[in-house]
Amino acid sequence: MFDKDKLLIVDEQTKFSMERNPVKTSAVKGHFQVCELGSEELKNIYVKTLHDKPYPLIDKKGYFVESKLYENVFYPLESFNECYEKDLSSIITQIAFNMGAQSVSIISDTKETKVSENSKSFKSNIDADILGYGGNVGFNHGKNDNSDNKMKKSYKYAANIKGKSCLSKEDFKKWIEDEKINLYEINFIQPYIDRFLIDGHLEGVFNQEEVSLEYSKNVHEEYTSIKAAFDGSAVPNYIKVGLGIDFNKNGASERKWAKYFNIHIEF
Repeated sequence: MFDKDKLLIVDEQTKFSMERNPVKTSAVKGHFQVCELGSEELKNIYVKTLHDKPYPLIDKKGYFVESKLYENVFYPLESFNECYEKDLSSIITQIAFNMGAQSVSIISDTKETKVSENSKSFKSNIDADILGYGGNVGFNHGKNDNSDNKMKKSYKYAANIKGKSCLSKEDFKKWIEDEKINLYEINFIQPYIDRFLIDGHLEGVFNQEEVSLEYSKNVHEEYTSIKAAFDGSAVPNYIKVGLGIDFNKNGASERKWAKYFNIHIEF
């Protein structure tokens, strides 16, 4: 099993070339563990895109980041924020209704970032380090708060169910296990889950303001850093071709990530 939560999967020749050019490829590797297509270690790892169920990652090239919401599931880097926020919203909602909730409302504080502008500030730092063969070939994660960044609040999910219906506590526990949901990642609702597993029912209101989505924000910064490396002239073209990734195609000029969720559940 891999010991990192970020994987870069490439073909044999590209992996060899990256190992031969550690300095010039440090920026495109980022904090990702590089592994080869078809590796045995990828056998029990899955990828989940925005509209698909998890499928084996073993024959898929690209950048992938651990979901943390599901065991052994990764999201593509270019769509990580959308996948993570959609699945987190879905998991909270399903858990709530399976415990007998009558209504669920999830609101996100969404930040829109113009990646093309942000990547310029990352690019200048990356190019300087690579061309100068500095010992600290890394990423400038400084904030870039300018007119290209804007905030807005938007509803992610709202639903009402008439009449309570819920799983038994035994079926609920089995459902969590079958879905391979990582409860640690949603520990803000853990006390309610624990109480439901004891009593088999819940009453009252769950109201949680500003559930942090820091993990999603950090992945957004990683994406911006790597995109800057691809935009930079210091990265050899054969590496770009070998990775087979077009960030200008996969990533929209405006990308979104949520800083936090506001959650309101009525049981």
